Amino acid sequence: MHEAVLPLRTIFFQILLLLIAIALESFILHRLLYLSRPTSVKYATSMNLLSTIVGWLTFFLWSRYYPLL
Repeated sequence: MHEAVLPLRTIFFQILLLLIAIALESFILHRLLYLSRPTSVKYATSMNLLSTIVGWLTFFLWSRYYPLL
């Protein structure tokens, strides 16, 4: 029987990484593309959340077909 494991360290690290990446990318978008601060934060947030979701979905789908790798 398989037991469910909740990887809290991974979740917290992912959240921390997202917060840092959103802050840095919104700063760069604001400076280089001359976007307003709220717009640059929205763009950075949506880009990072989309890439994180796609990455995790890809990982889980890949691990379903190749569980031993």
